[in-house]
Amino acid sequence: MLAGCVLGACGAAKEKPRPVAPAAPPSDVLRERAEGEVRVVLLWSAPVDLDVFVTDPRQETVYFGNSRSGSGGKLTRDARCPKDPGPAEVRMESVSFRKASPGHYRVGVDFPNPCGTDFEEVECRIVAEVRGQRFEGIAKVKPKDFRYQALEFDVPER
Repeated sequence: MLAGCVLGACGAAKEKPRPVAPAAPPSDVLRERAEGEVRVVLLWSAPVDLDVFVTDPRQETVYFGNSRSGSGGKLTRDARCPKDPGPAEVRMESVSFRKASPGHYRVGVDFPNPCGTDFEEVECRIVAEVRGQRFEGIAKVKPKDFRYQALEFDVPER
């Protein structure tokens, strides 16, 4: 009969856990007036590349590969790997809709590139401002991971 493993001490040594970056706090950037009826902001602090995807009620998605939608959505800020990953700073991507179609919106987050870091997971904050009302959430993403529904909200009829 084999004795049980104590605290995972059996077999080969386990790989040292990689760090997890915490989400960025809401930034002063969000205090500026939104450029339209809807603004979605993705905030994080790790020196990695995250991407925001905002799908409108017509099922069209605004993101780096489709920076303008037929419904008026526009990628207004796109962050990539930093040239100098120095001290932690708030990193941000944003999408705005000057005149937002009523209906259901979905926000996705992708982690395509760790930019030479060894983060196992990154927390990010998603803030949606809808005609003066704010919705907020925290998502965790891993490298090469896509969170399809990190935040959802509705824009009411006028």
